[in-house]
Amino acid sequence: MAGRTGKPVTRVQAFWDASALVPLCVRQGMTPRAIALYKTHDAVVWWATPVEVASALARLMRMKQLDTRDWAKASKLVQSLADSWSVIQPSDALRSTSIQLVDRYDLRAADSFQLAAALEWCEYAPQGRVFLTADQKLRDAALLSGFDAKQMIPKQALPVPLVSSSYRVAPGSPESLKLGACFQKGIFPRNPGELPISSSPWEEAEPVLRHAEELGRNKRSPVDRPDGGPKVAF
Repeated sequence: MAGRTGKPVTRVQAFWDASALVPLCVRQGMTPRAIALYKTHDAVVWWATPVEVASALARLMRMKQLDTRDWAKASKLVQSLADSWSVIQPSDALRSTSIQLVDRYDLRAADSFQLAAALEWCEYAPQGRVFLTADQKLRDAALLSGFDAKQMIPKQALPVPLVSSSYRVAPGSPESLKLGACFQKGIFPRNPGELPISSSPWEEAEPVLRHAEELGRNKRSPVDRPDGGPKVAF
């Protein structure tokens, strides 16, 4: 591949979290940034990443963000891209590292495995190695570990409301902007029951969605809004 100057584009390896790969297959706010990074960074991924990407696409379809045809196209694209990925395989040592990372950075299990796989890839010398994720908490943990964790979305970017009709919120409302900001970041709730609406600005929508993920374990459990207002149900 050559750039506009005729010089070959230098490609380097980078570790790609599942949340950074989804925008390559589905049009989202961070898609242009993800494509630009993919043109110059070969993907190294964790063994379970294809499962996480498939889960994200399934959630998008359940939330009416994708129809059946779009889901099929996205799934086919994932399979095509995966042929060129370098995969970090599971091991007892990687599992032990993951357990340490859960405690050190308060990560979810899946995220701790991603970071542990990245550390194994670089042989525990992360300085100068690129780590790509759309998850801010995982990015922070990668930075603290020594990685060059690239920003997937410019901080000045405004959220694009991507809320589907499956959410009982008014289009253009503060709630829809908060949800849209999370979807734009590639962060999706897992089978949430009810979403508590925060009084915080849209930049703080991520922890709201994280809380919704926890609520998903107790479907339809009653949750009060912090401001005492009525609940908003899915």
